[in-house]
Amino acid sequence: MIKTIAEIGINHNGDKDKALRLIEHTFNSGCWAVKFQYRTDDFFATVDEMGSTLIREELQKSNLQENWIFELINFSKKLGLKVGFSFFRKKDLIDFFETKGFFCDFIKIPSPEFRNISLINKAKTYAPLMISYGGGEESEILRYIELSKLTEDDVVFHCISNYPIAIGNQQLQFLERLKTYSKARTGYSSHDEEWEINLYAAQFGISYIERHLCESKTDIGLDISTSSDPTEFKRLNKLLSHYGDILNCIKRTPNQGEVLNVRNLGTSLYAKEDLYQGKKLSLSDFEEKSPRVGISAEEFNSFQDLQATSTIKKGEPLIESHFKLIENIINLKL
Repeated sequence: MIKTIAEIGINHNGDKDKALRLIEHTFNSGCWAVKFQYRTDDFFATVDEMGSTLIREELQKSNLQENWIFELINFSKKLGLKVGFSFFRKKDLIDFFETKGFFCDFIKIPSPEFRNISLINKAKTYAPLMISYGGGEESEILRYIELSKLTEDDVVFHCISNYPIAIGNQQLQFLERLKTYSKARTGYSSHDEEWEINLYAAQFGISYIERHLCESKTDIGLDISTSSDPTEFKRLNKLLSHYGDILNCIKRTPNQGEVLNVRNLGTSLYAKEDLYQGKKLSLSDFEEKSPRVGISAEEFNSFQDLQATSTIKKGEPLIESHFKLIENIINLKL
């Protein structure tokens, strides 16, 4: 079964109560885990580049407050959710685990830092790793996966790291090759505007899907355009939980509902007039009507020289006990 991770990220907008509600939505929608982002207060430099100011202000406004974190983790664990955090610097890892004494079930290395082997090696000492490989050439991604020396406990994610991804730019076939690059399991980190894209990704045998969760699609924030609300997440999880059942077909067989539909919606032959015992039957003696409770026209045409063995009343469906093959009668006489 594919496990889903609800990335809360900055969608709590600096509101602890909203963060707690998002955790509850994560649980109610059937997700496996919830994930946050961790940055210490000195994360941002003071030098601005074009386009960076608004991003920095948004991230600073929505940064997790230190005095929330134990509460968020404990509330998640109480609901039975796995908890993960994204880290961008080794310094923040050390602060989180060693200085502050926080804990989590897995560590996420986001796409901008998949080349940060020092960060990856340090993260391995604390928890299993999930790494997103967005924003790189395939040959470069392969090289850094090899350098990371991942195990079966780790996960490599295919990711297109701009927001939102235009339809047709998903490059999902990369997941086929990504599975061969290491012992790690595979996943898809979705920045798609359409949540349904994840159903395409599921066909590649992935183990995880990560997607941003928002409380409402009308919320304001950098990640809202690529987020799903609780209703969408619930639909995604429902479909993914039955993914194997949906695909499974060792041998095509009709279910009981199909059998009933054939009966209720199909047609069979009904007598136009009273047909008496001994009459040689022809297709013109009948008309096709629904429901299909007797012999169909196709079945009738597979026989030759039929004779009524009892009276068939007008409007009555033709069934096998109503007739026998004349040639059988002849054979018996011989």
